[in-house]
Amino acid sequence: MRDNNHTIIKTCIHKHKINTLISQNIFDLNLIFF
Repeated sequence: MRDNNHTIIKTCIHKHKINTLISQNIFDLNLIFF
């Protein structure tokens, strides 16, 4: 059970990092195009 929770937490952190990267890229694109 504890291992399962740990995996879920790692997955959430990983998703958060990806979302942050995507948001940063969109922000950069906005700077370039607008």
